[in-house]
Amino acid sequence: MEPVVTVAQTANQAELDKARDYGVTGQIDAGFIRRTYRSTLVLATFGLLYLAAYGYTRLVWPAALGIGVGLGLLYGAEVMVQNWLSADAAPARRNKKPSAERMSPRTKLIVLIKYTSAIFLLWYISRFWDMPSIAAFAGGVCLVQVSIVSRAISRVILAGWGNAK
Repeated sequence: MEPVVTVAQTANQAELDKARDYGVTGQIDAGFIRRTYRSTLVLATFGLLYLAAYGYTRLVWPAALGIGVGLGLLYGAEVMVQNWLSADAAPARRNKKPSAERMSPRTKLIVLIKYTSAIFLLWYISRFWDMPSIAAFAGGVCLVQVSIVSRAISRVILAGWGNAK
């Protein structure tokens, strides 16, 4: 006996096939982060232009700095994933070396720069900036995460997320 296929399932399958024709599979590929950099920069450009157009020009630099910090943190996370979770790093993980010994000198330098500059920057911001500037900076940092989440959700939706069998 053949399973009964409803009209909704047929429509979902058509949408899934259409999404696959456009190259959308719902999985994160190797170029996802690179495209995230570009889409975040486009969003940042519009956001900064919006701030400037509505007269919040003193908040443009804090927001731009926050976006730069967010992109820097994303780059640091990208380097960590490449060095710790990639196939090239697998032999070091099998040897059960401590994580500090598995890290390349480049990765150690990025970690050192990333966290020391983040600590100094947060100290400076909290000490010398006013509350609207701090909010603009935080919004800039969060813009990167909003971009990643929205891109991931859109990929899942386009891939036919509700098409579970």
